Amino acid sequence: MLKQSEDRVRFLQDLENNKKYRSIKKTTSVSKALVTGIALTTMAPNDTYGCDQMLYLKSNGRICYSDKCYDLSTYSLSLADGETACFNDLNNEKLSIKLDSIYNIARFSSLYDTSSYDIINEMHWNCLGSGKCWWGEECGNGYKLNILERNTKEPHGYGCHMTSVSCVGSMCTHGTSCVWYRWQINPKGPKIPVYSLVSEIWEVSITIRYKDVVRHIVLNTNNPKYDMNNILSEIMDHMPFYISGVSYEKQHLRESLISINGTYFNVDSSPHNMPQRGMIGDIQIDKHNDKILYYDNNLDCSVDSCKVKCITNEPAINRLTDSSPYKVDSSNIQHLQMYNKGWINYKYRSSGHGTISFGNVELKELIVEKPHCEISVGISYACEACLEQPRATLVSKNLKNEGMMEFESNCTWDRSSVSCNNEMYDIVQVSKNKYCNIYIPLINQSIDITFEYEYRGLLTDMKTIRAETSTDIINELMGNQSFITTLLTSLSGFMLFTGIATVGIKVLRLGVLAIGKKEVQNA
Repeated sequence: MLKQSEDRVRFLQDLENNKKYRSIKKTTSVSKALVTGIALTTMAPNDTYGCDQMLYLKSNGRICYSDKCYDLSTYSLSLADGETACFNDLNNEKLSIKLDSIYNIARFSSLYDTSSYDIINEMHWNCLGSGKCWWGEECGNGYKLNILERNTKEPHGYGCHMTSVSCVGSMCTHGTSCVWYRWQINPKGPKIPVYSLVSEIWEVSITIRYKDVVRHIVLNTNNPKYDMNNILSEIMDHMPFYISGVSYEKQHLRESLISINGTYFNVDSSPHNMPQRGMIGDIQIDKHNDKILYYDNNLDCSVDSCKVKCITNEPAINRLTDSSPYKVDSSNIQHLQMYNKGWINYKYRSSGHGTISFGNVELKELIVEKPHCEISVGISYACEACLEQPRATLVSKNLKNEGMMEFESNCTWDRSSVSCNNEMYDIVQVSKNKYCNIYIPLINQSIDITFEYEYRGLLTDMKTIRAETSTDIINELMGNQSFITTLLTSLSGFMLFTGIATVGIKVLRLGVLAIGKKEVQNA
C-alpha cells in the first residue's frame, strides 16, 4: 500500500512538471484545484470511519499525459444501504458518501368513512278490508305507507306482508292482516376513514462528509438530484449527483388503510360509491356527512304475528381483531398536515441498492449561460376525496434562454425546479395546501398559486333492478284490474267493428249481384 502511495505521488509530480500539462493549464485555466477535485487515491491514511469503496471522482473535463488523453466526463457507482464510498484528494481530504437507508412511501387518500351499524324498524297494520289493506298492490315489497314514509340520509326501505294470523289484541273478520314496515340502517360507533392507495415512491437517505462539513440529505423519485456546490465550493460551482435505479424489496400492499382505536390495518375495501357485502366499506359515509350508502336496499324482512324481523349481515369492520394478519405497524404511518387532512403516508424501510451518477460538473473558471424566462400559471386544479393530487400548469413567457431554474416554496412539489421552454407542463403539489408561493431566485420572480378544492366524494342512492320472466309478466298483467278492463274494452270494440264490417261487406256484395242480374236481363 505504501509503494502504491509513493507511485501515485511520483505520478502527480511528473504530471505537474509535464510540459503538456502546463500547456493545458495555460490554455484552459484549469488550476491545481481541478487536480485536487478529480485526482483520487485508492487508500486513505488516518481514516476515522470505514469506506466500502475507494473510487475516482470524474468531471466533464479531459486530462492528457504522455500523448494519451483520458475522458473524465461521468462516473456511476452502486451502493447498498449502509454502504459508504470515499474519494480522496491530494491533500488527503476525504469526501464520503453513505447510503444510509431506503424507504418505500405509499400515499393514501381518504374517499369516504365507514363504521359499524345496527338496524331498526317500525310498523303499522290494518285488518283485511280496512284502510289500504285490500287484495291489491298496496301491500307488497317496497310499498311506502304514508304514515311510515320519511326521508333520511340513513339507508332505509319499505315493505308490506299479509299474514293470516291476527295481530295481538285484535280480531280481524277475515283472519288476515296487512303489516307495513320501514327499516333503517344506523351507523354505530366512531366514523373510520377509509384511505385508498394513490401512488408509491422510493426515498433514500444519504450522508455526505467533506472536511468539517456534514450534510444529511433525502432524495426520492420526484427529486433525485443533489448539488454539492455548497460542499465543494472551493473548486466547483456546480457538482450535482443523481440517484437512480433504486432496487429494493417491496411489500405487497392492499388497496386501503384504516385505523380502529389507533390500530392500523392494510385491507381490501369497497370502491367509492360501490359498497359490497362482507367487505370494508359495506356502509359508506360521505366525507361531508351528507349521505350514507349501504350495500343492500332490499333487506330480508319477515312478519310473524304482526312482529317485523329484518335481517342483514354483520358489519365487516367488526371482523377485524388485534391479531389480524392485516395489522401494520402504526409507527410507519405519517399523517400529512394539509388543507383537507385526507392524506396519509405509509412509510417502511427496505433493503436494496441505488446507483449514484456524477456528471455535468461546472468549474469555477467555466462561464455558463443561465436560463431566463418568465413563469406564469395557466390553470390549477385540486380535489377533495379523490385519487388525484393538486397540480398547476406552468407556461414560459418572454423566453430568452432555455433551461431549468430552481425555486423555493412554502409547499412541497414533485420537482425542485421549473423549466424555461416552449411547452406547457404540470407541476404536482404533494403537500395539498390551498395557497402556495413559488420564488425563483435566478430571475427574482414570485408566483402565487391558489388551489380551489373540488369535492368529488358524492355518494348516490342504491337502486333495485328486478329480473322478470314471461310468466311473472303474465301473472302481473292478469292481476292488474286496469289491464283487464282495457283488454275487455278492446276486445268488445274489435268484435263490434268486425260485425259491422261483415254486414257491410254482405250488403255491398248483394248490391253488386243485383246490378249484374239487371244488366243481363236488359241484354
